[in-house]
Amino acid sequence: MAGPAGMFTGLASGVLALIVAGMGQPAGPGREARKDGEKPSEKAAERTERHPLITEILYAVAPGAAGDANGDGVRDVNGDEFIELVNVHDAPIQLGGYVLADRALEKDGKAYTSLRFRFPAVELKPGQVAVVFNGHGAKWTGPVGTAKAAPEGGNGKFGGALVFTMGVDSSRVGLANKGDCVQLIAPDGAVVHCVWWGDAEAVAGAKRKEEAPLVSRGSVERETAEGPLLGQDSFTPGVWKGKAGSKEGEEPERAADAVKEEK
Repeated sequence: MAGPAGMFTGLASGVLALIVAGMGQPAGPGREARKDGEKPSEKAAERTERHPLITEILYAVAPGAAGDANGDGVRDVNGDEFIELVNVHDAPIQLGGYVLADRALEKDGKAYTSLRFRFPAVELKPGQVAVVFNGHGAKWTGPVGTAKAAPEGGNGKFGGALVFTMGVDSSRVGLANKGDCVQLIAPDGAVVHCVWWGDAEAVAGAKRKEEAPLVSRGSVERETAEGPLLGQDSFTPGVWKGKAGSKEGEEPERAADAVKEEK
């Protein structure tokens, strides 16, 4: 019979053999294989940083037919405002719990936002576009979602994008032409994207901050995920030039000859 020292040596050898064998095995259920030199947390961090991107904002609604961004036949100075988001990543994003809001104001020592929209449970596929209208007084055609329920599908009137309405019930609530911001807030409360213009300021602590031009007509829109937001003479809700929205070779309709009207 082997002595204590011999038993210990045999046990240690067996454990070492199991460890070595396990190192050569593929990742099993619930375990991800990772490349040499990659830290275990890198893939998890990458997943948590997949957020939608703000690609277009209409805050200066032109008078007359040129300002009818939602296409209901009636121009509304606030109701036709919209914010467009795109999933520029190669994996789906669960939009449920994300919030769009304007800049925070203060009243009676408490901060508040006049515009605030929380997405319901819905998946935004890679390259897919979502458009959120202010919606005051709007009449809709095709699938349109609210904060309570996602649309049944894409809306062909807006390039097949997922269309939502904030359902604002006051004609005085909207984005300010002279200065405001749009915040995209993740479900965990972090401000992941902030776009501001005019006399507004970026939200402190926002992960991505960018200033949009102060326009007198049309929207501000980016042409690529990395590019800046630029002033346009028109607007294209649901139709993003970068990846999604229109069919190949099809030129999206654009409003023309928009004229500035201060709010």
